[in-house]
Parts: sequence; structure tokens; C-alpha cells
Amino acid sequence: MEDEAVGKIRQSFSNIYLALVKKKPLFGFILKGMRVVYTGKEREDLGNGIVSHISTDGDTILVYKDFLKFSERDQLYDVVHEIMHVVLKHTVRGRTIIGTVAAKLGVDFKSVAIVCNIAMDAKIYYYMKADRFDRSGGIPYDLYNFFKDDDIEKKSVEELVIEYFKEMEKKMQEYKSIINPDIASPSIREEEKDRMEEEENDGEKEEGREFTYLDVGNEESKEDYTVIQEPDELYNKYPIEEKIDRLIADGIVKSRMAGVGRGFIENVIEGIYLSGKKQPWYKILKEELGSHLVKYKINDWGRVSRKAPYVFAGKREVTQPKVFAAIDVSGSISNEDYRLFCKEIIDIAKLANVEIVFWDDGIVEKKRFRRKEDLEKRRGYGGTRFSPVLSELSKQIKREDILVVLTDCYWWDETSSCTLLDKIKCRKILVDVSDKVVWDKWDKVIRVSD
Repeated sequence: MEDEAVGKIRQSFSNIYLALVKKKPLFGFILKGMRVVYTGKEREDLGNGIVSHISTDGDTILVYKDFLKFSERDQLYDVVHEIMHVVLKHTVRGRTIIGTVAAKLGVDFKSVAIVCNIAMDAKIYYYMKADRFDRSGGIPYDLYNFFKDDDIEKKSVEELVIEYFKEMEKKMQEYKSIINPDIASPSIREEEKDRMEEEENDGEKEEGREFTYLDVGNEESKEDYTVIQEPDELYNKYPIEEKIDRLIADGIVKSRMAGVGRGFIENVIEGIYLSGKKQPWYKILKEELGSHLVKYKINDWGRVSRKAPYVFAGKREVTQPKVFAAIDVSGSISNEDYRLFCKEIIDIAKLANVEIVFWDDGIVEKKRFRRKEDLEKRRGYGGTRFSPVLSELSKQIKREDILVVLTDCYWWDETSSCTLLDKIKCRKILVDVSDKVVWDKWDKVIRVSD
């Protein structure tokens, strides 16, 4: 029989998901792609009097029994807080910060881990406060004993942690010089090195142990945890960092299509993921598809929302655009490129109906995509002529449809293909695995190599 606490936590996360879908859909979509487990423990002791009733290892949300002591509003707040840790990749960054600061300043790993965790929390609390998203019970500890308000706003986590320990060293030196100014004061770095050597000699230091900010008080096995929610299997096949990127990319597209929940936090996330750095090509492709498809959907309270019944209005499509995915299977396309194309077709099929067109020296096969097995057996390997493909598709493609061509752009008939492409009036997207110069007839060109 299931533990009573497990049942309550399941219900809490069901309520949290519905609330997020209504108010903060980006976080609702990301939560659905994450694993949630109940640890069975009362709380997590992070050291220095800091305890936690919910945490994350970057892939999984870990929930403790104390989570149930808080109001629904605070539970919602705390789940969004943990999702922000995931979105900002604090697990990966924390590991780097801890190793760098400990080596550079000679401070023990555990102390750096605690301060690093507090610095990360401080940034998230700042973002959520700026979004007018407050915790009714207040934040768990006084961040301003560690960092100034202006520093939290303007500085990165890395800068906050390094400056904290430098300030601590400076205060220690000043304190020692007041007590005995005639004695040269050893630095905090030297003291920490001496202490770490003593621990090693006493056998207290774990050999080869790599601490992260989540390791503090969190070293038990996860095998006995109770699973509250498993993520969508679509994302499980990817490594953790790529999984997070895809979750966020899909979440941004779907939240834009939902048309609600646009606030300061969402702008911060999109600012991180959609500007200032080169984006993976699959993110750009999903953005393009999502922004086009949403034009043909309107809210209709006469229809029940499948995502959140009676919370959102249902969606009614004015028309149903198709995505024509023309996959180049000629001899110049490697098996790796083919697998890359197919992986994205499976994702695209979640957004719209997809017609797959395999082509090399013309159309090899054309079919509606229904299951991933439709893509497993590769066809083709012939020469490359694109004009017969465009000639055939021009008879079927409507103005509201989207043509996505996945190719290396090495064709024998560029001139005739260019003329035919210009006559097709739907949205035309080229996904190119080469760096070849292409014509300006495409609405969007996405380079896989970028």
C-alpha cells in the first residue's frame, strides 16, 4: 500500500502542474519533462543550519516529507525555484565553480559548496521577486548576510562566490592584525591547506570525492526513492545537457503558442537561450515552426483544453497546416546526417501533421509520418536532382503549409530548382548540413554546422 505522504505529494504535483500551465506554461512544460521522486526523508541538511524540503540534481526533482508542511502557494514557488536551478544549469556550473574556487583560494570543498548554493538561490530569488512572484512564508534564510542586494542583481554566481571568500579572507587578515599586528598573519588559504592536510592524515577526507553544491548532506542512494513522475520518454534518450536544452526550447515554443504567462522570468530565460550565443539548429527549427503554426490556432471556450481542462480555453485550428519534410537520401548524405534528420522529424510530428518525402534523383517515397519505424530503413543513395521533387510537391502544398528541406545542397539542377522553388508560396525552410552558398529563395536557412 502506498505511503500516505506519497499520495499527497502526487496530488500536490498534479495541482502544481495545472497551476503552472495556467500561469507559467513554460515551467509547466519543463516540469512535465522532468523526473520527480519522493525520498522518504523528512528534510535535507545542507549544513550551517540550512535545510531543504525540495532539491534537484539537474535532472530530477527530489521531494522531502517537509514539503507537505507548506501552503500550496509556497509549494508552487519552491517547484519553480528548483526548475530555475535546472534551466540555469546550476548543477554543471556549480561543479566548475566549486573546483575552481577551492583550488584558487584554498578553501575546502564543502564550504564553497554551501556558499555556491546560497549564491545560486540568491540569483533565483532576485529573478522571482522581480517577476512579483513571492513566497508567503518568506525565503528560508537571510541571503543578505552573505551578499548585497546590488551584487545579487548585477553579478554572476561565479563572481558572488569568489568575492565572498575574498572578503572573508580580507576580514580575517584585518582581525588578526588588530589582535597582534607584530605577527605576520597567514592567509586563510594557508590555514585551509593545513586543515585539509590534517583531515587527510586522519582519514576523514574522501579520496577522489568531487563535491557539488548538491552533495552537501545528500549522499544517500536514490534506489529507494519513490517515483512521483517520470519524464516524457522523448527526452530520455538525450544526454542531460542536451535534454535540458531541448526541454527549454520546446517549452519556449509551446508557451508562446499558449499565449499566456509572459513575465520577467520568461524574458530572462529566453534572453539566455535565444540570444547572445549560437543556438543549436533544432531550437531554431522549432521556433520557426511554432511561430508559423500558432497563426492558425485560436482560443475557443466551446472546446475543452486537453492540457488543462477548464483552466485554459481549448484551441481550434482555423485550418490544419501540414509540414512537408523533404529528406535528402542521396549518396552524398552520410548515415549520421540521415539519423540527425530523422531524430528531428519525430519531434516535429508532435507539433503538426508531417508528410515525409524521401528524395535523391527525384521522389523515392512519400508517406504520412505515423511512427518512428517509418524512418528506420533508409532509402535512396542515388544522385541528386531537386527539381522533380519541387515539381511534384508544388501540386500539393498549400499556402498555409510549411516545406522543410533537409539536405547538403549538392544538386545537379540548381537553376531549374531555384525557379520552381520561387513558385511555391508556402513558408520554406532549408536545413543545410554543408556550408555551401544557397539561393535567397528560402524564408529561413538553418545551418547544422552552426
